[in-house]
Amino acid sequence: MKHYLYILFIVLCSELSAQNIRKSFENNRLTEEEIDYVIKEYGQKKDIPDEFREQIATALLYFPELKDTRISFRIYDASSPLLARPTFFSAVFRNARRRHYIIGISNDQNMAPVLLENLHLDAQIGVLGHELAHIADFVKRDRIGLLGVALGNIHKKKMDRIEFDADRRTIDHGLGWQLYSWSTHVRLAYAKHVQGIDQIEDITEVTEHNPRERYMFPETIMETIKSHPIYQPIEDDDGESFTQSE
Repeated sequence: MKHYLYILFIVLCSELSAQNIRKSFENNRLTEEEIDYVIKEYGQKKDIPDEFREQIATALLYFPELKDTRISFRIYDASSPLLARPTFFSAVFRNARRRHYIIGISNDQNMAPVLLENLHLDAQIGVLGHELAHIADFVKRDRIGLLGVALGNIHKKKMDRIEFDADRRTIDHGLGWQLYSWSTHVRLAYAKHVQGIDQIEDITEVTEHNPRERYMFPETIMETIKSHPIYQPIEDDDGESFTQSE
């Protein structure tokens, strides 16, 4: 009953407060009953693949404004690990409330280190939160606004701002720690598999050599969490307060 009340509280709240924030879901996973409950109550108009039910259900809890938004999570061969977009038909012919959105989940093994299926739970929730943050932005835009986003995808500086802002919205919605987990993982994977760096003592060693911040650097995410009101103060599962990564 305690778990169900906690989930119901998150579902019904449109704004998060510190007690809703979880530093990690790895050791605080939803039970099958809880996942079923969340999908029944909150997965309306959602197509959710069975292999990612827990991750998607958890991420959706933090975006209550998308409860009635039609979203299909589709696994397919793509050059990007994840991608959020409206369908062409709904973007052109439907108003914001009736649009159909796609979150594509790649299974291209050429990107194995950063595929959703190969991440740990917190990183999975973090990157799914980032994609839901894009959709939370799309639903507020009219057709001209969506066209602006589409055009921004071919302009490097505008694309940088679009992705950076999506990271900020992910933090605003309460998934800052999970975004940090994803951001750290993808940069370490890049250093190891692309740059050939096997040992890294500090994640800043990676970002120092890649100064372009299209997506928030892990250190930027951490600084944002430290100053963000919904993360202050935070208590872990043992009741101990913390304000930074442990």
